[in-house]
Order: sequence, then C-alpha cells, then structure tokens
Amino acid sequence: MRTEHLNHILDSLPSLEQNYWQDGYTTGIHNAWIRTVRRSGRNFHIDRSKKNRPYITLKDSADAPIGVVTPWNVPTCTKTAGRICQNKVKTQKILHTAGINVPWYQVFGPDEADKAFDTAFAQGRREVVVKAPSFSQGLGVFLNVTEQDFKERFHECVEMQKERKREPSVIVQEMVDGFELRVTVVEGEFFGSIIRIPAYVTGDGTHNIEELMALKNEERQKDRARSKRLLRRNANMEAFMRSNSLSFSDIPEAGERVLLSAISNISFGAETANITDIISEEIRDTAVRAVAAIPGLYTGGVDIMVRSLRDDMPRVLEVNSFPHATSFIYPTYGESINPIAHYLDSYYAQHKFAKGTEETFSLKEKQMLSSRHDFCKLKLQLFPTQD
Repeated sequence: MRTEHLNHILDSLPSLEQNYWQDGYTTGIHNAWIRTVRRSGRNFHIDRSKKNRPYITLKDSADAPIGVVTPWNVPTCTKTAGRICQNKVKTQKILHTAGINVPWYQVFGPDEADKAFDTAFAQGRREVVVKAPSFSQGLGVFLNVTEQDFKERFHECVEMQKERKREPSVIVQEMVDGFELRVTVVEGEFFGSIIRIPAYVTGDGTHNIEELMALKNEERQKDRARSKRLLRRNANMEAFMRSNSLSFSDIPEAGERVLLSAISNISFGAETANITDIISEEIRDTAVRAVAAIPGLYTGGVDIMVRSLRDDMPRVLEVNSFPHATSFIYPTYGESINPIAHYLDSYYAQHKFAKGTEETFSLKEKQMLSSRHDFCKLKLQLFPTQD
C-alpha cells in the first residue's frame, strides 16, 4: 500500500466518524460465536478442551445436536478444506488451476536463501514478500523486502518456524501494488467486505511522526476494540519507512496522512472499515469463486489485493476457512454487521430442508437455500470432482 491508496480508501468512505466500542465489546472470535448463538435464541451446548477452547454444539428445537463449531472450523467446512486453507502453497495452486488471479510465488527450502535471492530479483523486482506457509494473523510475513535485507528476513522466517516446531519452508511472493481487503463469503453467498487500513498518522504541522503515534495511541485507548493494539515500532515498520525515505523525527504538514506500514493486520495497529457497499462486482465475484474453488469449503474469508475499491482485476492472496467476525462486528468506521448470525440462519435453513419435512420456509430462508444451490453448481463447474 502507498499513501495514494491510503487517501483513496479514506476519501471513499461515506463517513470518517470513528466507532468507539465499550460496553458489550467482546474479544476473540470464539466469544463472538458464543454471544451470537446465545442471542439467536437457539439451543446449544459448550464443551471445552484442556486448553479451554470452546466446542459449540448447535441443537435443533428438540434439543438434538445438529453440528459442532470447533475452535477452527464451522460445521459445513470439511477437514480437507481446513487443511488446504492452512497451507498457503496448496491454496495458491488450487486457485491458479481454477483460473483465479493470484500473485507470482515460489517456495524454497530453509537452506535455499541464495537460490531464493537470485529468483526473487532476477526480473528486476525491487521488493518482494517473504512469508511462512502456515502462520496466520501476520506472523512470519515480511513485506517490502529488498535485496539489502532479503537474506536476513529469509533466515528470520525460517527460525520463527523452527521455534514453533514447524517444518520450515519459505514462500517468496511478488510485492503486488495496491492494498489488501477481506471479503467474507457465507455458505456460498457474498456477505460483506472489510478493509484493514495499515498503521498511519495524520499530521498537525507541529508533532513529529513518533509523537503523532503516541497521540494516536492515546485516542485508541478510548476504544476497547483497539486499546490493546497500539502503534509500535517494529522491524516491518522501520523497513517500510526506510523504503519510503521516512524518519520518525519527520514533522508532517497539517492534514497530511503518513503511512507507517504495509501490513494491514489489526495486531500491527491497523484500523478497519466496512466497505461492503462500495467495492466492485468483480471483487465480490472473485471472492465467491475463490471459496468455491476449495473442495469442501462453503464459508470463508478471502484476502484480496486490489488497486482501488472499484478494481476489475483483483488478485487473491489467501483463503481462510474460519473467517474472523470481530472486524465486521466492531469496525473502526462504518456499520456493524455479523457474519456469524448470517451463518446460523443459513445453517439452520439447510438443516430444516435436509429433514424433508413439510415445514414452511421464510423468504429469507428460501433465498439462502437458493444461493447455496447455485454455489454448489459453481463448485462443480470449477472442479467437477468436488462433492
């Protein structure tokens, strides 16, 4: 992401009034699931693992179990789909085979830093992405990696995997121009889109960048959704600023927005905005097709790289089989929407239909069932061997 992208995003939002979540805010995807199921009035039961992770058993009106939300998957997600989505390399291969636009990438072993370096910069690339194949939430991802720091980042990525008892390998991916957004598909239906805006500050003509970060952190303390996700100096931020000839001692002009990172992850101080109503049809369709391409997947979060919110040639970065809902429920900007509630409505409609009884269906249930039927046909078009 560049400063012009930042300005494009913020200037495209219907309102820059920020939400401040206080009472009722809950942290974590599993707490959001429990709260949403409880508020739906449906029957459920919670078991917990030795690590206190919840397993939510969904029940019908007769109190009979119909499915389980595990700490990693929804009931309609197969184990195969979950394993594919955990492996970024497998996901990329499947998406490419299905004709979905993905960035160039190549996988290297832990001892192939020299080969990876030569390949990464052989075609005149100035910057690349270095990342681990199976981490999430921005862990093990290094953006804006140049020739000068490539090998250092490569070895750091390997060591991070070893420390976590993973078999190390490294993905080197082209640094795509643009910015990342998340599109959530619920049971084959486009649900909504959230943009994660990387850390930035707005100048006042008086304070330097480091001071503006401190002032913004004070403001973030007022919002429970952001109070523990403050702007902090780290290797990625410093590398980004160096590549953009920025210093923490620079004093931006009043109203000037200064991007501090290319990582659009909430853990690194990003903000979120509901952009459901302002993205292009091509972005929506690409997300639906990406989820359809993964065997056994019907609900997923798709990370997409675009050049603008109206981009007609988006590129898919990865697909998540258990999409986080909290960014939709507690956005920094825009309306709160809940994909978990939408999933429950669709799942229970499917259960009612599968029973084959003479129960009546609401218009909403009919629309959900119709959307899922069309989605199943799309999955078979992309890969005829899918179940």
